[in-house]
Amino acid sequence: MYRIELGMKCRFAEKWYEQCLNFELITDGRFFAPSQPQEGIMGFDAAMFTNNPIFRGLFNTPQQIDHGIVIDPSFWENGRNLNPRELPRLKYNLFIQHKRPEYIKSPRGLEYPDWNNPYFRYDIDLDQQSALSNLERRVHDYSLVVYACPAFWTVEEFTQYYADGELIKNSNFVSASELEGHDRYSFTAGGTDGRVHSKSKIVDIVDIKKEIKRLSEMRPKFEDNKKFIKALANAVSDTINEMEGSVHENFYTLLSRFKQSERNEIENSLATIFSFLLISNSSLLIGYGK
Repeated sequence: MYRIELGMKCRFAEKWYEQCLNFELITDGRFFAPSQPQEGIMGFDAAMFTNNPIFRGLFNTPQQIDHGIVIDPSFWENGRNLNPRELPRLKYNLFIQHKRPEYIKSPRGLEYPDWNNPYFRYDIDLDQQSALSNLERRVHDYSLVVYACPAFWTVEEFTQYYADGELIKNSNFVSASELEGHDRYSFTAGGTDGRVHSKSKIVDIVDIKKEIKRLSEMRPKFEDNKKFIKALANAVSDTINEMEGSVHENFYTLLSRFKQSERNEIENSLATIFSFLLISNSSLLIGYGK
């Protein structure tokens, strides 16, 4: 017999959640957020968000915004002359794929028997998930690779939690590797364990604040920022090169667009990283320290 499910679609845009959650993470920790490049210009086109005065005063541009600075293509020319020691030490990465939930409160929900309560769920794109979990295996000792999903679905809740600085508290974070081989994930509240499906199994959540604290307190893994960025780009390349099909093809199509002219090693590394963010539909926060 055909089973009719009754669920509520999330009423706010995924991009709202992504930007506001990332900003709360940045405000709460020692992160900056390089934006993704557009129009084929390899640079921080939109903003670099950080409260660190070294980052904010680093670039010659009058285009100030509330929480950062807009960097135009001239950054690359100026950046070639920067002394890496003038930058804060880059220590760790936080890759996030942000999801919009569906809220299910009807007993007709496919996963309802696993919870016997209303719950949230989202579908998993297998290609994107494979890319993220493969990357996680390569960078897990200095990075987190997670899915983040709100444990609410109305605009009113979103507005209130954002105003109160409680998006992190009311979100569910799970490691990409925990979702490997599954096509759906469900949970009942922020900060509680979820389940993967189709074969239902409980998986541990990530205590995001605890993990960020752990990474921020560790000794830097790389000698300097240049090696940090190159190592991440190499991990991305190795991840993509072991994959086949559309992910591999789309990655190199994007990468070829970013490399329209001769660039230095760091620019090429950043092009590699940004191409991965685009094909995996994820964002990147970079943790820094002394």
